[in-house]
Amino acid sequence: MTKTELDKAVVAALKAPDGLSEVDRELLATDTAVRASVRSWWWPTERIKATVEMLHHDLLFDTAEHNDGMDPIAVKCRNCGYEHVELPGRLAAELSGHWCLCPICNNRNKGICASDVVVGFSSHGMSVTQPEAGTDTVQAARCARCDTPRRVSMRRLNRGVVPCYVCDGAADPSSPHRVYLFHFPGWHAYKVGITNSGNDSRLDRHRLAGGQLIELIEVPHRGAAVWVEQEVLSAMLPWPATGLPTDRAISGWTEMWDDSAPISVRLGDYIEAANAITIDRELIDDWRRNRSTPVLTASNFELKRGDAVCFTGSGPEKSRTEWKALAQELGLRVAGSVNSTTSALVAPPGGSPNAKAAAALSLGVTVISYEDFLAAIEALK
Repeated sequence: MTKTELDKAVVAALKAPDGLSEVDRELLATDTAVRASVRSWWWPTERIKATVEMLHHDLLFDTAEHNDGMDPIAVKCRNCGYEHVELPGRLAAELSGHWCLCPICNNRNKGICASDVVVGFSSHGMSVTQPEAGTDTVQAARCARCDTPRRVSMRRLNRGVVPCYVCDGAADPSSPHRVYLFHFPGWHAYKVGITNSGNDSRLDRHRLAGGQLIELIEVPHRGAAVWVEQEVLSAMLPWPATGLPTDRAISGWTEMWDDSAPISVRLGDYIEAANAITIDRELIDDWRRNRSTPVLTASNFELKRGDAVCFTGSGPEKSRTEWKALAQELGLRVAGSVNSTTSALVAPPGGSPNAKAAAALSLGVTVISYEDFLAAIEALK
């Protein structure tokens, strides 16, 4: 079929999803050309409404019940109140942060406006109280779940860097990651997401919210996991989640879709292709710059008299001077900085990255918590 014929056939099929055969459903889920046609030309009113709401607009009027992307829609900007006519086919580019949907706001800000930034960060579980316009502008953000600060641009978040190194884990992005598929019956929605292979807290949180784990796969690194997630969301784009998840902007709501979609997702189908994906160097560089200080347990480490230790951050119940004095009393050498002769860097769990932590990472110096330092020096008393 020519592209025009394919587009018309796809739209005709999706107007009557109950009549799709199993072969047609399989094509919708897996065929690259068919999926590209669906993304471009299938714009039911639910998808249009959800999309313009993400772009801080209200849908005033849709001229077609099953919009093929070229039927005009009337929208109103929530920032300035400007009413204008748009084509749904160009909304996907605006969701990527190329420009603001409202022409008045777009001209004033010369690109993506501050409200778009808020929406973009919210979709990654992050909040920005004083947003600045621009996809590449580094924003002073905070995690909406644990309030940990983070300085990052919207483009880098969209590229796949870790949003919050506390909630989303500080795992090495080159290590294995997992992609999960949940069903939320109460929300009538499915959700895809990423977690590292050593942390089940996110899975547990979704279960507490009423989610049922449908499938869980492991891929070689975070870049491959991001690719799988984007492929799944690309396939399910025409059927966005509505209702409670979007109304309350529940964390991760942009990775959800309506469970009435005529096609189903099988994560296992993506494993072979994911294994061939190469990791983006930006993911590794960001991890090295921003990850929380790694902390080992006492069972993994021992100290002996004469070892050099360095302290950073605040320890419990004592000042840093008192911690240093304790180390010296037990025959340890206290270093002011980390070098190749340092045996251990003592730091609070989840401490902010600093020069000492960076030096320990590059030199392979062990990092332990203040509590584990106390356990390690028991043998010296």
